[in-house]
Amino acid sequence: MSTMVVCQSIRASVDRVWSDVLNIEHLGDDDNFFGLGGDSLLGTVALSILSEEMQMILSMTDLYMHPKAQDFANHLTRLIEQRVSAEDDRK
Repeated sequence: MSTMVVCQSIRASVDRVWSDVLNIEHLGDDDNFFGLGGDSLLGTVALSILSEEMQMILSMTDLYMHPKAQDFANHLTRLIEQRVSAEDDRK
């Protein structure tokens, strides 16, 4: 699967989870989780859902460092690429 397809799939997951947690209909690339009304409690809920879906551990630091939707999706893509690369190295 190409990086572009993975990133689009991750972005769709971020959009869905953030929209559900924040109770909004549309999420733009530059929308900021905290600017849309998110707080640490809602962030923990969103991160818990995404952690389970992505099968990785995410922390509030990830969200604080990448609060914009597209930036957060790009960050998740990089984390997944690093995990896949590390798994490939072990083979």
